[in-house]
Amino acid sequence: VLTGLRTRLAAHAVPGRLHFLDALPLTGNGKVDRAALLARAERYEPAPGTAVAPPRPGVETEVAALWESCLPGTAHDRHADFFAAGGDSLTAMRLVAAVGRRFGIPFPVRRLLAAPDLAALAADISTSVAAQATDTESGEL
Repeated sequence: VLTGLRTRLAAHAVPGRLHFLDALPLTGNGKVDRAALLARAERYEPAPGTAVAPPRPGVETEVAALWESCLPGTAHDRHADFFAAGGDSLTAMRLVAAVGRRFGIPFPVRRLLAAPDLAALAADISTSVAAQATDTESGEL
C-alpha cells in the first residue's frame, strides 16, 4: 500500500505507518470510539526489524525532549522520522517554535522538512547554534 502511495504523493505526504483494523472500536452507543483510535495512533512502533537507537547526550537529547512534548512516545529513537511518527503540519509548527525558543535561533519549518529525523534535526540545530555563536563573536547580526 505504501509503495503505491509513494508513487503518487510527495515524500512528506506519505504516511509512515498504517494501522489495519478488523473493525473500528465502538462506544457503548455504537459510535466510533475516537479516544481508542487516538490512543492506538499515538503509540510509536518502529518498523519491524529496525534497531532502536536512543538519542545521544547533548543537543539530540534536548531536541528529543521538545519532540516528545509535541509527539508523546515517539522520541526514543534517534532515527525516527517526525512525520512517520505521526507529525503533521500543526505539530511541526509547534516543534519549530519550541526549537526556536529553546536554542534562540530562527528555525523555519522548511528545515524540519529537509531533516525530519531526530538525529539530522539535532545536527542541523547544532550547526545553526554554532554559526550564530560565530556571528555574535565576530560582531555580525
